[in-house]
This record gives sequence, C-alpha cells and structure tokens, in this order.
Amino acid sequence: GNAGASAAAYAARAGLPAIIVVPTHTPDEKLTQIAAYGARLVRVDGHYSNAYRVGLELADRHGEQRHRGDTRGARCCR
Repeated sequence: GNAGASAAAYAARAGLPAIIVVPTHTPDEKLTQIAAYGARLVRVDGHYSNAYRVGLELADRHGEQRHRGDTRGARCCR
C-alpha cells in the first residue's frame, strides 16, 4: 500500500526500476498509486506474509536492495 507507493516514488525519482510485491487483496487505489510511478507490480495470492516471502526471494535472486527495514543480508542494487 503506502510503503509500496513510497518505494515506487523514490525509485522513479532516482531513475531506478522498482518491483513492488503486494497481496492480491491490495486495494485498487493503492495499486494505481504504485503503477503511476512506473513500478512493476507482482501480485501474490494469500496473506501479506506470502508477498513478503516472494519479495525476499526476488531480492535474493536478483541481488536487489530489500525494503521494509529488513537489512539482514541485504545487498545494494547492482
């Protein structure tokens, strides 16, 4: 929601791509805010914890920076 929109806005301002992972039940208004900044949306079925897990997997796979204060093992954008 708001965190995703903020991350998308900061990435757009910095000229960086952003992939924002959200649960499928995220309100359309929040998705519109995120998409307005050009971020790629990945919708995940189930609880927020499923979306969080997928986000961490994507970060690990692609070596991208993690968001939401989880700095354990985080790597900066390559």
